[in-house]
Amino acid sequence: MSGYYKEHVSIEIASKRRTLGTIEDFTTRLSHQIKFSQKPSKSYWMRLENTLIPKTYYDVNSTNNVFQVVESATTVIVTIAPGNYTITELLTELESGLDTGSDATGDTNTYTLTYDDITNKVGITFTAGVSSTVDTIANGSTLNALLGFGKADTSTITGGDSTLVLVSTVESTAPNCVDLLSVDLVIIETSITSENYYNEEGQVHIGVRIPMLVDRNEVQYFANDSGHLSKMNSKSPLTQISFTLKDQDGNNIDLCEVDWSCEVVIYELTEKHKSTNEHSRPIPSLLGGLGRGRSPFPSPFPSPFPSRSGRRN
Repeated sequence: MSGYYKEHVSIEIASKRRTLGTIEDFTTRLSHQIKFSQKPSKSYWMRLENTLIPKTYYDVNSTNNVFQVVESATTVIVTIAPGNYTITELLTELESGLDTGSDATGDTNTYTLTYDDITNKVGITFTAGVSSTVDTIANGSTLNALLGFGKADTSTITGGDSTLVLVSTVESTAPNCVDLLSVDLVIIETSITSENYYNEEGQVHIGVRIPMLVDRNEVQYFANDSGHLSKMNSKSPLTQISFTLKDQDGNNIDLCEVDWSCEVVIYELTEKHKSTNEHSRPIPSLLGGLGRGRSPFPSPFPSPFPSRSGRRN
C-alpha cells in the first residue's frame, strides 16, 4: 500500500476573531462548513503553520508566585504580584514581603536575600526576632523553582515537596541556579487532532510545540511548513475549532490581552493499493517529533508529506 496527498483546505486563525472564550483559550466558528470524504481509502491530517505568538506573558505568574515560611507554628505567606522581574527586583519584593509577614505573626524576624552573580544562586538568612530561631521554607511554595529551591533537592521531603530548614544568622544557599524563564515552550492544543501526545495527566490533543526564543515583548514566528502532521480525530463536517495555549508544564498562559494567530492546513491522504506482485511497504506512523522541524519517519522510509512547496506521489 502506498499513497499520495493533496492540500484539502487552509484556514486562517486569529484570536481577535474568536467566537467564544479568551485569547488563550477560545473557539472560532468557521464561515462555512468543511466536508471530508467518507471513503475508507482517504484520511485527513493537519498541521499548524505560520504561527505568531507574542512573548508578553509574565515569567512570574499565578502558578509560581507564592513563597511560604513557617515561623514557630505560624506560616508567613508572601504572594508576589505577577510580572517580569530581574533577580534583584524579585528578591527585593520577597524580602519586603517576608519582613512584613513576620511582623504580622509577632515573631518580627528580619530576612536577607542575596544573589551571587558568579554562581547564579540565591542565599537566604534571617535574624531572629521574638522567639523563632529555626524557620522552614514550607510545602506549597511555588516560587522555589525560580529561585533555585526546587522539589526534592533539600534534606527534608514531605508529601513530595521540599522543605528547607533555615537557622538564624546562618545563610542557606539554594542548591540550584536561578531560572526566571519559567516559560520556554508554548504548546497549542487544538480540538481537531487525535489524542497524539502523552503527559503526566494522560493523552492530550497537541497541534504544535513552539520554542520561545525571542526577547520580551517580541513576536515568535514558527513556520512549521515541513513539520509534524497530526491525524484528525474525525471525518465529520468541520464547523468550529478550539485552541488552548499552555506552557511546557501544562499551565495555562496569559498573553496579557495581546492577540496571536496561526494557519490550520488540512491535507487529504489517499491510500493506493499496489498489485499483489509488487513489494508493499506500509506508510509509517506520523505521531513523532511534534513541532520540532524534523521528519517523524525513520530511515529508510521517506516522508510522504513533504513541505507545502513540494509534492510526493
